Amino acid sequence: DHYGCPVTSVPSAESYQDGVQLEQDNVINFSPREGATRFEFWESNVANRLGLGEAVCFALERGIPEINHAILEKSVNLRKELMKIPGVAVHHYETSKCGIVTFAVANMDSRTVQGALWRRGFETSVVPATSTPLDSSKTHVPDLVRASLTYVNTEEDIFSFCNSLAEYLEHEKANRS
Repeated sequence: DHYGCPVTSVPSAESYQDGVQLEQDNVINFSPREGATRFEFWESNVANRLGLGEAVCFALERGIPEINHAILEKSVNLRKELMKIPGVAVHHYETSKCGIVTFAVANMDSRTVQGALWRRGFETSVVPATSTPLDSSKTHVPDLVRASLTYVNTEEDIFSFCNSLAEYLEHEKANRS
């Protein structure tokens, strides 16, 4: 793909020999595009571009301060609901002022929890303790499950997420007994 560094013309077959460095013999004329477009490629994820366009339109219509407020409010609600679930420890409760909510479940691997939530239709990720080694060494924080809220999440999403997690943990507890 030559989008980032376009070739201006196709050389004739007689103008070069196989195995010769073409740019050194001035057979192919090219130069990198200016700006960030040099990093774009011919094939791209059109759905992502369309989605980004919609997100920008929404942000311009609603306004960044309103979106920020909505995300902060939802993250506070998610933290409060998670703290009601036995065995769930919410991390960075006092210091986190964003839509990223991290938590761990007592005596359960975070990847197991993440997988269970995935099977129930919730996309989360795992933040390994090694991603913040200095902080983790002081706080002894395990790998954490990360739920990332956006302005399109609803209060119903939060309750559904927490109910699904609580049901899963109850099911696991019953299976261990």
